[in-house]
Amino acid sequence: MNKIVIIDTGVDINSTYIRKYVKDIVGIKVKKNGETFDVVSTSTDPTCINDTVGHGTAITGIILSHNPNVSIFFVKIFEAGELVADEDTLIFALDYVYNNIDFDILNLSLGICSVSSNDKLNSICKKYHSNGKYIVSAFDNNGAISFPAAYEQVIGVTSDNHIYNNNDYYVVDSKQVNICAKGQKQRVYWLNSAQIFSSGNSFACAHFTGIMSCFPDDLCKSDLWKCITKNATKCIDGSFNNSNKHFLQGPVANYNKIVAFPFSKEIHSLIRFQEKLCFELVDIYDTKYSARIGASTNRLLKESGIKNHFIKSINEIDWDSFDTMVLGHLDKIIELVGDKYVCNLICEIIIHDKNIYSFDDISQYCLHGNVEKIYYPCVSKINCERVPFGKLYRQDKPVLGIFGTSSKQGKFTLQLKLRYELLERGYKLFQLGTEPSALLYGMNAVYPVGYNSTVSISGVESIAHINKVMYEQSRDADLIIVGGQAGVLPLDEGNLNCYNYAAIDLLYATLPDAIILCINPSDEISFIKRTIGFVESIANCKVIALAVYPFYYAQSDIMQQNLLKMSRDVYMGLYEKKFAPHFTIPVILPNNNSDIHDLCNLIEDYFCE
Repeated sequence: MNKIVIIDTGVDINSTYIRKYVKDIVGIKVKKNGETFDVVSTSTDPTCINDTVGHGTAITGIILSHNPNVSIFFVKIFEAGELVADEDTLIFALDYVYNNIDFDILNLSLGICSVSSNDKLNSICKKYHSNGKYIVSAFDNNGAISFPAAYEQVIGVTSDNHIYNNNDYYVVDSKQVNICAKGQKQRVYWLNSAQIFSSGNSFACAHFTGIMSCFPDDLCKSDLWKCITKNATKCIDGSFNNSNKHFLQGPVANYNKIVAFPFSKEIHSLIRFQEKLCFELVDIYDTKYSARIGASTNRLLKESGIKNHFIKSINEIDWDSFDTMVLGHLDKIIELVGDKYVCNLICEIIIHDKNIYSFDDISQYCLHGNVEKIYYPCVSKINCERVPFGKLYRQDKPVLGIFGTSSKQGKFTLQLKLRYELLERGYKLFQLGTEPSALLYGMNAVYPVGYNSTVSISGVESIAHINKVMYEQSRDADLIIVGGQAGVLPLDEGNLNCYNYAAIDLLYATLPDAIILCINPSDEISFIKRTIGFVESIANCKVIALAVYPFYYAQSDIMQQNLLKMSRDVYMGLYEKKFAPHFTIPVILPNNNSDIHDLCNLIEDYFCE
C-alpha cells in the first residue's frame, strides 16, 4: 500500500531529505477562483506545489521515515497564512484525486469542525471507501470532533501524550475516533532542510499513514483492519456502554387519540396547547381522592377560549375512546393509595393494548408488556455513547436558551409559545425539552431533568450526551431552542438541594448564543443581575430579554394563599418602578400574545445581525 496522496501545503521541493527519497516530485496546486477552481500541474509548473508554510513538508518527512519507498502525489491547497481548510476547495481536491490519481492511501492532516456541505463531503468519502481507497484524516488539534475524520468511512486519527514511539498506535473502538498515534512534541522536517519541534494530530495522522503504507497491497478491508488491530500497541473500547434498548424511542407518530392521567401540573400544558398537538386530547382522568371529578379544566386553569374538559374518574375509563394513555407523575398517587393501585392501572392499559407515554420510569410495572407500545423518557449510561478523548461537536447552528431564576416560572410554556410562533413564520427548529412531555408537543429530543427526573448521568457524561444529540439531530434546523429547569443560581446556599447542577450541565452542553431569562416579580434586582452575569460568562452569550412570570401574590397575602394573574396595568406599574431603572433589555409578559410576537421579532433581529 505504498501509493500515497498528501493533500496539504505542498512540499519543499529543495529539501535534501525529501529529495533523497522522492526523485520525481509530482502533484497539483488547487486554488479557489470565485465559484471555480484553478488547477496547476507540476508538468507545466514544477514549482507550483512548493511549500511556503512547512506543514506539508513535515507530513511528508514523517511518512518517509516509516516507508522511504512510497510513491507520493502532492496536492497543494494552502498558501502561507492560509492554514485553515476551505470546505469547497477540499471537496474539489478530493473529487479530483478520486477521478484522476491512482493511489492506495490519502493523507489528510487537516480537519473542519463546522461543515456546511456535510452531504457532499461525506458522499465523496463514501465513494473512496466503496472503491478500496483509504482516507486517513486528523482530528482537530483543540480536541473537538472534526471532519472528515469523524466519518465512518474515514480512518480518524487523534494523538496521546503517552505514545512516545513513532511505530506505536492504539486502535479505538468507536464510531468517530479509530486510531491514536504519536502527536506529542517531536522533531519534524520543515522548510529549507531545517528541523523544528512541533506537535499535533496532523503528525499522528502522518505516522499512521506511514505505518499503514507498510502493510501488504493485497489485503481486503476486513483483513486490513485485522492487521491494524493485531499490530496495535493497545486497543481502547469507546463503544456504547450497552446498546440494549428496552423501550420504544420516539413513539409519538403512532398516536391519534390520547387521554391523560392525573390532572397534574405537567398535564396543564397539554390542555392549554391541545389545539397545537398532532393528535386529539379526548379526556382527562383523575382519582376520586383528588376531589376534582366532574370539575371543569377551564375553571381550574383559569382559562377561556380553549376546549374544556370535565375531569372523569379513572375507575370509569372508556377504553374505546383512545389509543394512548399519557401518565403524568404518579408519585403523589402512590403515596396516597399505594404502589399496587398504579401497578393494576398499568396492567389494565397493557391488557387493553393501548400505548403508554409515561413521565416516570414505569419499567418495574411493564415486565410483560409490549415494549413497542410503552415509552418513558430515560437517559442513562445504558443509552449514552462513550466519548473517546473527550471529543465534542462544535455546534454550527444558532442556539437560544430559556433559563430562569427559580422553578415554577412558566419556562416550558414560554418555550411552547415561541415554538409555535417561530414555526408559523416558517423556521425549522430543533428543540430540546427538559420536561418529560416534550415529545408530545413535537419537540425533537427530551432530557427530563426536572421533577422526578429520569436522567441518571451528570457532569461530563451529560455534556457529551446533549452535545451529540443536538449536533446529530439539528442538521436541517435554522435555530436550536433549549430550556432549563428551576433556577441557575441557588436562592440559598445552606443546603445541597438548593444547587441546580443540572442547569450548569445544560448551559455547558448547549452553550446558547442568546438567552431569555425568566424572572419572578418578587426577585431582587441584585439577584437578577447576578444571574445574568453568571449565564453570560459561563456560556459566552447575551441575555437578550427578561420574561416576568405572569402570576404574583399581593403584598397583603403574607401566607401566599391566593395566586393572582398579572394584568397589563399591574405589569406596566411593576416595569416602570422596578425593572426600567436597572435594565436596558426588553422585559416581556409571556402570557401576552403581543409580547410573544415582539420577542420573536427580537430573536430574528438578534440572529440576523
